[in-house]
Amino acid sequence: MKTPAGRNEISKDWVVFLLTEYEKRFINGPKVTIKSLDIGKATKPGDGFCGDLMKLDIAAVVQYDKVQFPIEKIYNHIVKLANSNPVLAVIQTLMGQNMREMMAYSNVIPEFNKFQAELTNNKFPIRIPEYIYGKCTGNEFVLVMQNMKIRDFDTKNKMEPMNVHQAKMVLEQLARLHAISYAYDTKYNFLKKYPFYEMKNIKTMLNGFDSTLYDLVIEYIGTVRGREDLLKKIVAAKSTFLKNSTDTFEEGSYQNIMCLMHGDIWNNNIMFKQHQDENGNMSVSESDDLVLIDWQLAHWNTSVEDLHYFLSSATSPEFRKKHLDELLHYYHSTFMEVTTELDVPVPFWTYKQFKKEYDRLAEYGFLKGILFAFHLSDAINEFQFAPEGSTNDNLITKKLKTGLSKLVAPLLLKPFAVEAYAKKVVQPMMKELRTGKTRIFNNRFLSLILEAEENGLFDVELPTSQKCGPFKCIL
Repeated sequence: MKTPAGRNEISKDWVVFLLTEYEKRFINGPKVTIKSLDIGKATKPGDGFCGDLMKLDIAAVVQYDKVQFPIEKIYNHIVKLANSNPVLAVIQTLMGQNMREMMAYSNVIPEFNKFQAELTNNKFPIRIPEYIYGKCTGNEFVLVMQNMKIRDFDTKNKMEPMNVHQAKMVLEQLARLHAISYAYDTKYNFLKKYPFYEMKNIKTMLNGFDSTLYDLVIEYIGTVRGREDLLKKIVAAKSTFLKNSTDTFEEGSYQNIMCLMHGDIWNNNIMFKQHQDENGNMSVSESDDLVLIDWQLAHWNTSVEDLHYFLSSATSPEFRKKHLDELLHYYHSTFMEVTTELDVPVPFWTYKQFKKEYDRLAEYGFLKGILFAFHLSDAINEFQFAPEGSTNDNLITKKLKTGLSKLVAPLLLKPFAVEAYAKKVVQPMMKELRTGKTRIFNNRFLSLILEAEENGLFDVELPTSQKCGPFKCIL
């Protein structure tokens, strides 16, 4: 059955096929008949997804072999298709993003959950939506998963930082992911089994924005009155700062805990279970469950990378000043508990050693905070992370565009091309920043810079080994 390349190609026959494949996992010989099928867009502008997401609401009748009566069933699924822009689609293929995500849902996380369940009686499950169906080849990609919104899960508003309760829930899931993958690796050699989770092109892409973001920091501080000394300090620190950020993806010492990163852990990729608040409104503020979604950037690296990514993007500098040490202690104790219960204790990984590794990635965390501050701008709602290709192209035109994209896309993964793309992406957001149009955007941007200054990240006269990370040095 041909994989649909867009919404217009999702047919009843294909839906019957994917549901049949899903039902086969549980019982032989299912026959699926569609009673109703509703296809709708699953995202809105500003969500930041680099793929085409559709929702399927299906009413069907399923007849099983050796079961006398058919069973009526309701299915609510999310369908993720390849990017409709041929160049971006090829880039995603070259980077292995589609394969990383599909295998995370279909194989990797289920294997991790089975691994921990056998040793701990399922004490530490990693929570993701149920995998329904997927296909990932050189020319085709589709991923179908459970629609968690139907089950009252939703993302937290990206304009609102996480509270302590929510942050601890996320850090607990990250600690489980990191600890279980670390333990699994000791027994099965994870990268030998799943080599496409190595850094490779992910490193080029993640570092490709760094120089552009730093230049924007310089440009912005140059417009702020009374910050002339800070501007000089930031300019002088550029080369050292960027080198330290790049070194995030190098094994620094024996203190690294290498494991599987989610790789893109921010508000829009975390869905909390909603509850009714005292006013009768549905809220995620006191949620007791969550799922992690969007695994396209999953990769193998030092465990604290995810922590910086999450804390810098989903919490505010003011919040971190009050709660960072509490949250890091919580993550570390959870990680140690899980590895111990999995019979892979890590005796050398004291909190002091863990914090030293966390501080080593301080520059990386700052730049990720700057990057995600752009999500607070109005301009982000107009930016297309997944610009749509023409739906009117005939087969020959589509093949020609795909062929040309395969020639061009490898060049776009080069550092100079990623940097040029980064400059183009941030131009409208930077214009908005200069005008001061969106107060929350400007306040977050400036507070991140002042936080970095307070933490000594621009003090290039200090050796890297003595430079403070967020809020405290471990000497």
